[in-house]
Amino acid sequence: MEYTHLAQRPVGEIVAEDYRRAAVLKRFGIDFCCGGGRTLEAACRKKGVAVTDVAEALAAADGHGHTPQVRVTAWAPGFLADYIVNEHHGYVRENVPVLRAFTQKVARVHGGARPELVRIAALFEEVATELEAHMADEEALVFPAIKAVADGAATPAERSLRELIGEMEEEHDRAGALMQEIRRLSNDFQPPEGACNTYRAAFAKLEEFEDDLHRHVHLENNVLFPKALALDGDARIEASAEAGAPAPGAHVLDVRMIPPPQKHPAIFEAFDALGEGGHFVLVNDHDPVPLRYQFEYTRAGQVGWAYLEQGPEVWRVQITKLAPVEA
Repeated sequence: MEYTHLAQRPVGEIVAEDYRRAAVLKRFGIDFCCGGGRTLEAACRKKGVAVTDVAEALAAADGHGHTPQVRVTAWAPGFLADYIVNEHHGYVRENVPVLRAFTQKVARVHGGARPELVRIAALFEEVATELEAHMADEEALVFPAIKAVADGAATPAERSLRELIGEMEEEHDRAGALMQEIRRLSNDFQPPEGACNTYRAAFAKLEEFEDDLHRHVHLENNVLFPKALALDGDARIEASAEAGAPAPGAHVLDVRMIPPPQKHPAIFEAFDALGEGGHFVLVNDHDPVPLRYQFEYTRAGQVGWAYLEQGPEVWRVQITKLAPVEA
């Protein structure tokens, strides 16, 4: 089976389409949340696994079961932000006190014989403290700014949306690294033989906490933030592009007859050849929204995106270079 097209897609985008795929990537040790911007091929190369093995496992997961999957990619940014607050911020606030008590008790009782338990308790305290501040910033600054952009209003924050999101993503990386170290110290959350009930409960709860954090970060890094940045990019070029018509002198790139594995490379090559302020009109036979998200990952802050025609048979998008691509 041919997996070339799948191999060139970002792993975050692959999971965003169907969260059941997250379990497959996790089994192969592939980071789909903080590392969601990497292509599947690059992620497999980093982990030393064959991309065909992962692709086949993903295909098998797609064909297994009939439970309808929630299509979060179709949700409006404001709705998704509210869902994250209620579902994931709520989970963290409810479970942090429980895990603080568990990890501290286990460290106090068993830390003399197993010093790694003392370190785990300290690391979890770092995670908890940082997440509490992180969630407060998202709710007070980042999510209101995203909702404002989605509504076509000015962002209420003094800093740009891109700066706010960049800071949140750095904090996601930090939380993920701390939980990864906890996983290492706990032998993948496996308590030793003869461990007491609190010891077992602490490790089981830590693993559950990590699973929730992965989905939490995935929804923000791979779905909400790219949507918001794409909308923000639209607003920046709205004044310079007439509704329903390309800007004067725009080159047309019709990719309808190009084989799928060659489409994205051809589009990125055309974009990279543009000077600052340059643009072209992309013509396709389906909505190229996955391309839009990939642009935001790989050329953040440099892409303007304005739909000129949206189906049902032809999509035309004016793509503008807002800043030079860094070497």
